[in-house]
Order: sequence, then C-alpha cells, then structure tokens
Amino acid sequence: MDHCKQEKERKTKIIKENLSNVVPGEDDHDFDLENFKKRLESIRKELSSSKFFENLIEKLISLPKSYENILCLGLGRISSCHIALHQLSLLLELKTALRTNSVTVFDPVFSKQEKEILNSLECKVPEENMEGKYNISEGTLAYFPHCPHELTDAFLSENFTKEKLLKIVLLCNSFERFTTSEPSRIIEERAPFIGKIVDFSNIFEIENNYKFEDVFNDTAIHSFLEDKLPEEGTDFWDK
Repeated sequence: MDHCKQEKERKTKIIKENLSNVVPGEDDHDFDLENFKKRLESIRKELSSSKFFENLIEKLISLPKSYENILCLGLGRISSCHIALHQLSLLLELKTALRTNSVTVFDPVFSKQEKEILNSLECKVPEENMEGKYNISEGTLAYFPHCPHELTDAFLSENFTKEKLLKIVLLCNSFERFTTSEPSRIIEERAPFIGKIVDFSNIFEIENNYKFEDVFNDTAIHSFLEDKLPEEGTDFWDK
C-alpha cells in the first residue's frame, strides 16, 4: 500500500461530514524501528540547518507570543510516508528551538506502534478524537501540516474569543490562499470561521525553499494581535 499517496489524498479531500470517519492505521508488522530512528535523526539534522527552518524560527520568535504548548494534528503515517516523517522532524525541531515541554499529537490513522514511537519522543497522543476541537488556555503553537481547512476551522470555532486567539499561533495552510481561491459560498460551507478571521489575521507566507517542495508547500504562520482584532462583546464573535 502506498501510504504516502493515500495520506496526501486524505489531507486534500474535501471533508463535508464528521471528521472522525477515518480508518485507523494498521500495525506495521515489517516496520524497521532502528532504520526509522536513523532516518529521523538524519532528517532532523539536515532540516535544522536549512534556510527554511531558519526563516520559520526567526519569524516565530519575533512574534510577541509564548509557546507553552504545541498541538499537532493530521501528521499522517510517520512510519510509511516520507512527507509525514519530514513534518514530524519539523515538529521535534520546533519543540527544541521554542523550548516547549508540552507537545500533543493526534491523527486517527496512527498505528499502535506509531503512538509508541511518539510517546518515546515525549509527545502526548490522546486516545479520543476531538475532531480539532481542542480548548486552548495557554500560549499554543497549533501546527496542522497540510490539514483540511475544515479541521482548522473546527479548532478556531472552539477557541473563537479574542482572549483565546491572542494565545494562538497557527502554522498551517494559508488562510489567504484559501479565501482568495474559493467562492464565498464554498468558504461559508467548509470553513466559516476562517472566512471571518482572515482579514484580522497577520499572515506570513513561508518561502517554500525546502529540499522537497511537497512537504511544506502552502504553509503560513497566522497570528492575532490585540489592536487588530474586534473588541469582545461585538457581533463579530457570535457563533
């Protein structure tokens, strides 16, 4: 089975109904753990010295934000997809560079072995699929690599207050590219909260200069600043 191709198709498919209707990953009977560790270490070393990572970290650190937590959704099959493995490497390098102790990772396709690997890397893997609706109470980097906009929108809907958005930085597919390439009807159907917040977001497009162009393409940093967001108590915040 070509898990990488399957994963790419899964992430780009338009999800109109329940986001939890994904078949969990099967255990990897022929998985070579030692080879995986070597590949991961090699990729992390190369990525951490790349211009892509340098630019990304420089921008994240420049923001007036704190990163007590990293929440990563939609990582994919890290044991069988090279894209997912590079995205995992970025997650781990972000954890190190931002000095973040709390990392939560979830994808319903993870196999039992993949969960064990992530736990060994000091990443928490919840059992329950929250379908993106994680409630934020501390400064959080939400890293959703190539996730469908519906998942990001569910996360925004759960945290759609000025107080909570000020604690969040989103590293995901560009809101601006999505809202300028789709008709308003599609935006309203698929991602109404992205449609509401895009004009009040600070969006920094990350140059796609990584060695593999299909790993971090369309990635952007989205942050929210006090003086740019509407005041609490206005109709804007109505759900």
